[in-house]
Amino acid sequence: MVDKEKINILLVDDKPKNLIALEGVLDNPRLNLVKANSGREALSLILDYDFALVLLDVQMPDMDGFETAELMRGIEKTKHIPIIFVTAINKDQKYVFKGYEAGAVDYMFKPVDPEILNSKVNVFIDLFQQKRTIKNQSLELEHKITELNGAFLELQKKEKLLKSQAEEMAAINQDLKEFAYIVSHDLKAPLRAISSLVDWLACDYKDKFNEKGKELLNLLLGRVKRMHDLIEGILRYSRVGRVKEEKVNIDLNLLVPDVIELVDVPDNIEVKIKGDFPKLVAEKTRIEQVFQNLISNAIKYMDKPKGLIQIACKKKEDFWEFSIADNGPGIEEKHFKKIFQIFQTLAPRDEIESTGVGLSLVKKIVEMYGGKVWVESEVTKGSTFFFTVPKLT
Repeated sequence: MVDKEKINILLVDDKPKNLIALEGVLDNPRLNLVKANSGREALSLILDYDFALVLLDVQMPDMDGFETAELMRGIEKTKHIPIIFVTAINKDQKYVFKGYEAGAVDYMFKPVDPEILNSKVNVFIDLFQQKRTIKNQSLELEHKITELNGAFLELQKKEKLLKSQAEEMAAINQDLKEFAYIVSHDLKAPLRAISSLVDWLACDYKDKFNEKGKELLNLLLGRVKRMHDLIEGILRYSRVGRVKEEKVNIDLNLLVPDVIELVDVPDNIEVKIKGDFPKLVAEKTRIEQVFQNLISNAIKYMDKPKGLIQIACKKKEDFWEFSIADNGPGIEEKHFKKIFQIFQTLAPRDEIESTGVGLSLVKKIVEMYGGKVWVESEVTKGSTFFFTVPKLT
């Protein structure tokens, strides 16, 4: 009966021929003309559906048009629906006034002028459309406000979480600072004493040791060196981001060869530098540490008689992408994340001396500059470590 897409107009008359006549006059594709044969039927319809206008006959049995209009004005949902009385009764002004008192917006006499009726109906159609548009916009606005409120609350939650995490990180950094102080003062001093004692024993009493004793002495020397390297690694790790150095212009075409000289490359390993490298504005020591650790890592784990390490750089839109590739043993994919965690190593320390700090230090430095670090690898064929540095660095 009611088409939700069109605009509903309610025609109320107890005579079917009058309803048919009104339908003929109001032949408009925008309209959905709903008919009611009595005031009671009209009231039932307007409570269930939305109407832009009611064309209401005055003379009807049981409940006339005036009574119907007065009842409509007493109901919240229907009191603002415009009513035009259409009647064939005496044109006495008292009936017209009574119609206006009942809440009508207009009063027309039968037979109606089609042009005038359509003109009046079109006015109320336009008003209804405007009202519906405003209502829809209001609902949309309410929906957006609800979404914004939800987003704001979520933002507040995240802000609170970030604040909490920042406070936690500040506490961790303070603990790390204190730990680094303890390491540098309380551990290095006794370690130096142990190292001196072992060196003294090795020099002055080397003839007193049998083969087993010499083996144990060498093992002790190795453990002391490992401990020293671990302490130095922890100190370097703790300084990143906490101890600031002056940023300088760095020509990587000069720095990378210098780093290769420092790491003492074995004769069976060839290190190649491919292409030109950019200039960066950064802390020189930090950039040296990144290249030194990655190159040293490739050398340390090389298992081929003829090792090859290739260092390259690619220019991307917003950053530089560096790579250090080797033909070593490779790494299983399940270990890709683990190797960048501090103190994590894949080979037993008695087989390959490693503190487990090097790659985590690389990750911390690269991320400090806003870059990323990752590895691609195939077991037995080798690994390629990548890291990026933004061009603004």
